[in-house]
Amino acid sequence: MSNISSVTVDERSYPLSKPYKLSFVTLREFQTIRVTISLKNGESRVAEVVPLEVYSDESYVNVLSRLKEQARNIVGLSLEVARKETLCSFKDKPFSATGILTAIDLFNFQPIAKIEADNLHTLIPFSTSQLLRNEIKQDWFSHGKTYKLKLSGDLSEDQRSLAKLNFLTNIDCSIRVDANQAYKFDQARLLLEDFQKNIAGTKVEYLEQLLDSDDWDGQKELVSIFPKTEFMLDEPIVDFASIDKARSIGVNYVKLKLYKQGGIIELIAHAEYANQNGLKVILGNGVATWPSNQVELSVYAENRSWFSGVHEANGYKKVLA
Repeated sequence: MSNISSVTVDERSYPLSKPYKLSFVTLREFQTIRVTISLKNGESRVAEVVPLEVYSDESYVNVLSRLKEQARNIVGLSLEVARKETLCSFKDKPFSATGILTAIDLFNFQPIAKIEADNLHTLIPFSTSQLLRNEIKQDWFSHGKTYKLKLSGDLSEDQRSLAKLNFLTNIDCSIRVDANQAYKFDQARLLLEDFQKNIAGTKVEYLEQLLDSDDWDGQKELVSIFPKTEFMLDEPIVDFASIDKARSIGVNYVKLKLYKQGGIIELIAHAEYANQNGLKVILGNGVATWPSNQVELSVYAENRSWFSGVHEANGYKKVLA
């Protein structure tokens, strides 16, 4: 295969069909950075990253700057050498590496078609505010479906929201609860104490990332205090070491995303490793557009046995058509 002839890095903004409410921000658009790598033989591949502060310690500005600098550095190199240099340059900076690594990997990886991806989508997201405003009612839930409740970070609001899910007792569905690092330990403990009394708790697959991504000790203590509760870690799971650490503190689930893992090679390796080490693996990014979700959906479809339940590679579904 011929060497790299050019690398372009450009910014794009994608308005969403409706606001996407997270505990720390409400998004009305996805601001993406796209990387296009072209070879001297005329072939080219496109990848993207959507840096979002709180998800990572890498700011949008820093990721953009690093990608532009690395784009200049790898022109003229072979794909193999460019990949090695990018990994070395951005060790522990997956958001800065993933645009280049993924574009390189796409020369040897064939993603699935979009029509096939649409058939894989079964996760349905909603927020505490929607539930408390009575926008979400019993007839909205269906047997066999998986739903994701985004917590607000307001203890009282989240407690009331979880309590309102009592009506799900007779519906054969499952709920994933995601806090996006919204809580400090003491409030998380109060939320979990209240949660244990809630009938809807039997429908919940897991509680995702209640604490800050650096608070491993707090998460370990929550596992100890609430041994019957299933927990999932997302933001801190970026490499083999963090997968091992999650398992060592008793966490049952880990979330993998293309952005966090690095490139396609790393995503596949981490998924296989976590699965082989007894962890339940959830795959997919809700803050992404088609180039990234397509890769995740392809990995999910081709290695279905590695993953637990439905995928979350649904960011592209949020973009205004």
